[in-house]
Amino acid sequence: MGQLTGLQQGTAFDDTFAADVTLEVTDSFDLYVADAAIASARIETFSGDDRVTAQVTVMHLSGYPTATGVLNSAIALGEGGDRLEVFATANGVFSAVYGVRFSSLQGGDGDDSFTITARGFFVQSWPAAGSNSRGLANSTLDGGNGNNTITISSITETAPRFSQRYAISSGLLSGSIQVGTGHDTISITGFAQSAGTYYPVGSGGGAGAESTGIRDGAIATSGGNDLVNITATAEGAGFARTRAYGIRESSVHTGDGDDTLSAIARGYSTDYYAGTSASYGIYQSVVDSSKGDDTIRASVFASGHPFSTSSGPTGYALSDSTVLGGDGNDEIILTVETIAGSQRFGATIGAGYGVWRAGVQGGQGNDTIRVNVLTTASAYAGGNSLAYGVDQSSITGGDGDDLVTILSGAQGFSYVASGAPEGTRATSYGLSDSTLGGGDGDDTLQIEVWAQAQADISSFSYEATAYGVYKAEVLGDRGNDTIDISATTTGFYEFGGKGYAYGVLQGRVEGGDGQDDITISGSASTKGTEYGYGIVEGYGVVNSSVNGGSGDDRITLSGTTFAIQDALISGGSGDDTFQVGIGQGTLDGGAGHDLAILDFLDLQTMTVTTLGNNSLRIVGTQDGAGTAASWTQTLWNIERFQVGSSVFYTAADLVSFWQTGA
Repeated sequence: MGQLTGLQQGTAFDDTFAADVTLEVTDSFDLYVADAAIASARIETFSGDDRVTAQVTVMHLSGYPTATGVLNSAIALGEGGDRLEVFATANGVFSAVYGVRFSSLQGGDGDDSFTITARGFFVQSWPAAGSNSRGLANSTLDGGNGNNTITISSITETAPRFSQRYAISSGLLSGSIQVGTGHDTISITGFAQSAGTYYPVGSGGGAGAESTGIRDGAIATSGGNDLVNITATAEGAGFARTRAYGIRESSVHTGDGDDTLSAIARGYSTDYYAGTSASYGIYQSVVDSSKGDDTIRASVFASGHPFSTSSGPTGYALSDSTVLGGDGNDEIILTVETIAGSQRFGATIGAGYGVWRAGVQGGQGNDTIRVNVLTTASAYAGGNSLAYGVDQSSITGGDGDDLVTILSGAQGFSYVASGAPEGTRATSYGLSDSTLGGGDGDDTLQIEVWAQAQADISSFSYEATAYGVYKAEVLGDRGNDTIDISATTTGFYEFGGKGYAYGVLQGRVEGGDGQDDITISGSASTKGTEYGYGIVEGYGVVNSSVNGGSGDDRITLSGTTFAIQDALISGGSGDDTFQVGIGQGTLDGGAGHDLAILDFLDLQTMTVTTLGNNSLRIVGTQDGAGTAASWTQTLWNIERFQVGSSVFYTAADLVSFWQTGA
C-alpha cells in the first residue's frame, strides 16, 4: 500500500485510508535509516464511520533505524464512529520508534477509537545496544465529543548481553490528550525491558531501563464518567539503574463527572548481581479531579533481584506533586510496596514513600484519603528497610466528613551477621515533618505505623523503630473529630536486639473545635529466646503537645515504657476526659468540668501530693516495664479524679483516699 502523504480527503460515507511501509537494510555501512507510514499529510475523512491505518517496520540489525507511524501530519476524522490505528516497529542496535510525532489528531463528534503502538527492540547479541520508543510524541490528540477510547502503548526491549545497554519507553511525551463530553477511556502504557543474564563483578556490565506513562504532557477530560489508566513498567539488570514513572512532569485534569484515574509504576532489577530500581506513581505533576465523586489511585512497586549481591529499590507513590480532589465524595489511594533481597554475600536496603514533598487536598465532600506503605528487606548480611507514610508534605481533608488513613510498615530480615556490623534495621514513619489536617467536618484521622526486625542465631545487632508522628502536626480543625495514632515494633531475636516505638515525637496534635476523641499509643515488644538480650521501649507522647481544643474532648495516651515523656497535654475549653498513663509531663484540663482517670496509680512506686483543689503532683520511681526510672507528672485544672470506680471532686480527697491505702 505504501506511504500516505499530501492531502487525502474522504466522502460523506465510510472511508478507509491505509498506509503500510516496510524497510529492511542489510548494508552495514549505511547506519542511519528512517521511514514513516504517513508523512507530511493532511487527512480529512468528513462524516461516516471511517478508518485510518498506518503501519511501518524498519529493520537494520547493525545500524540505527527509526520508524514513525504518523509524522508531521494532521488527521481529522470528522463526525461518526471513526477508528485510527497506528503501528510502528524498529529493530536495530540503536533503534528509535514513534507512533505519532509532530502531528495533530482530531476525532470530532462520535464514539471514536484511537490505537497507537510503538515497539522498539533488538534481539541479537551486540557489545552495546539500546532502544527508545514513544507512543504519542510532540503531538496533540483531541477525541471530541462522544464515548471515545484512546489506547497508547510504547514497548521497548533489548536482548541479553555482557555489556551496557538501555531501554527507554514513553507512552505520551511532550504532547496532550483531550476529550469532550462523553464517557471516555484513556489507557497509556509504557514498558521497557533491558534483559540481562550474568554480569561478573568488574565487567562493567549492566542493562538499564526507563519507562514513563506520560512525561511533559497534559490530559484533560470534560463532562462524563471518564476512565484514565496510566501504567509504566521497567525491567533492568546488572549495575545500571531502572526507573519507572506513571505520571512525570505533567498535568491531568479529569473534569466534571465521576472519574477514575489510575497511575501505576513498577520497577524491577532482574539480574543475579547488583541491581537498583526506583518507581514513581506521580512525579513532579498536578492531578485535579474537579467536580464529581472521583477516584485517584497511585500504585507503586519496586524490587531488586532476590539473589543479587545487593539491591536498593525505592518507591514513591506521590513525589513533588499536588493532588486535588475537588468537589464531591472523592477517594484518593496511594500505595507503595518495595522488596529488597540480597541472598548472596551483600547487604540490602529498601525504601518506600507514600507522599514525599507533595500536597493532597480532598476538597469539598466526604472524602477518603488512604496512604499505604510496605517495605521488606532480607539479606544474608543485613536487611534494612525504611518506610515513610507522609514525609515533608501536607494532607488536608477539606470540608466534609473525611477519612484519612496512613499505614506504614517496615520489616527487615537477616540470615548471617558476619560482615555486617550494622545488622538489620527496620524503620517506619507515619507522618514526618508534615501536616495532616482534617478541615471542617466530623473527620477521622488514623495513623498506624509498625516495624519488625528478625535475625538468626548468628546475629547480634538488630533494631526496629516506629514513629507515628515525628516533627509533624495533626490538626482536627472544626467538627467532632477522631484522631488515632499508634506505633508498634516487634523484634524476633536469638541473641537480642532493640525496639523503639513513639506515638508522637517532637510533634503537635490538636483536636480543634468540636467534641474530639484523641488516642495515641506506643508499643514495643521482643520475642527473643532464653538469652534475653532484647531491649524494648515504647512511648505515647514525647517532647510534644496534645490539645483537645474547644469542646468536650477525650484524650487517651499509653506506652509500653511511658505514656508521656516531657509532654504537655491540654484539654482546652469544655468538659474533657483524660486517660493518661505514667510518665513525665504536665496535664492541664483548661476551662470546663474535666475528669482525669488515674487507674495507673500504685502505692508501692508512686507518691501523690496536692497543689490546690484542682491540681496535684504524681512522682514515680519505675517505668511501665518495672525498671527503675524517676518521673513527675503534674495535673492542673482538673475538677474530678477517678481511680477504679471511685470519683473524687478535689485533689485533697484523692490524696486522703490514697494515703489511707483504701
